[in-house]
Order: sequence, then C-alpha cells, then structure tokens
Amino acid sequence: MKISALHIVLLSLISTTVVSQEEKMKWDEGSPLTWKDFRGTPNKTQDYVATTNSGISLGFASQTSNGVTTYNIEIGSYFYPNHSWYRPGNVSAYILKHEQTHFDISEIFARKLRKKIAALDQLDPDFKSKVENIYRQNEYDRTLFQSTFDVETEHSNFPDVEREWEQKVADLLLALDAYK
Repeated sequence: MKISALHIVLLSLISTTVVSQEEKMKWDEGSPLTWKDFRGTPNKTQDYVATTNSGISLGFASQTSNGVTTYNIEIGSYFYPNHSWYRPGNVSAYILKHEQTHFDISEIFARKLRKKIAALDQLDPDFKSKVENIYRQNEYDRTLFQSTFDVETEHSNFPDVEREWEQKVADLLLALDAYK
C-alpha cells in the first residue's frame, strides 16, 4: 500500500503567507469573532481600525491499494488571531461585524471549494492536478471577492452598502449550506 500526501495551506487577505502550525480558529457559525480573538499588533503603516486575516486550508491525501487510489480531502476556513488586529478605542460592534463578514467570505469559498471538488471524478487520472487548479482559482476568486467587499464598502465606511454585503454573504452561506 502506498500513501502520499499533499497539504496546502494558504492564508491571505492583506498579504499571502504560508502557514504551518500557526494558531488558528476554524469558522463556526455558533462562535462569531470577538475583539479578544484579535491578538496581532496593529500595523502602523495602515490607517485601518482593524484587520482580519483569514483563509482556506486544503488537506489532500491519497492512498493506493491494489492499484486503486482513494483520496481524503479536508477543507477548512480559518481565522488567524496573531495576524489579525484592531486599534483599541477605535472599534465598535459595527466594525466587528465588518471583520466577521471577511471571515464569513472565507467560509463561503471553503464551501464553494468543497462543492467543486465533490463534483470531480476521483478515478480521473488527472484528479490531483484538477483539485490543485480548482483550489488556485478558488483562492483567486476569494481574494478578489474580499477586495471587492472592502472597495464597495470603503472598509465599512458606507453603512447602507455594508448591510447589502452582509445580506449577500448570509444568502451565499445559506445557499451553500449543504457544503459546510
């Protein structure tokens, strides 16, 4: 029996960083973020009030036995406390909701990734490369979606647009509920 594994963990919001055993919190609809979760040091070069660093991990393992390869794929969306920060005295529940929406967007794209991979044929000889390509495209789309959220809300400065985005994100989470 041959066992091989590929583990890809990509963390990005403001910047892209490869993470190994970094402290992380898995997305959980019953446990929204609190300001205590933000343990990073505020970036002095940015004038933002807070920053959420979240991303998607893809754990990919294959096992071959008697010429048949099976795959075990784990996908999660994570928040990275030590890379997420806020400026005490400048934050509010409204700003925290904006930051939670960033984390929720990562969960949307984790669900989209699960859906796309579930549709693949594991017997396809190109299965592994297809998973990797889907992951890369999904990560590109997630990063673009995160940026569009910040641009359109001007980093939470447009409350009406912010509420529209919150509803859009909630609707997408619900639509992808089967891929939690």
